[in-house]
Amino acid sequence: MPTQQTKRIKGRPVKKQPNNIEILHDAWQTMKPFVRFSIKAMKVIGYAAIFIITHIPKPDDHTPRPKNGKVIKI
Repeated sequence: MPTQQTKRIKGRPVKKQPNNIEILHDAWQTMKPFVRFSIKAMKVIGYAAIFIITHIPKPDDHTPRPKNGKVIKI
């Protein structure tokens, strides 16, 4: 006669406690899109600021008048 193998119904399976590396990896995977977006947004703001600053006219940036030129005042 074959031996009987009885299977018992167990409780819930024991969950493995995540270690610190797994927690940090999961957090990075969650935050990665936000970090990439913020870096790109900072680049756009930086390029816009540089463009604005370089195109502001300087206060002492006048061309010298020619000696024979006449100034017309209205």
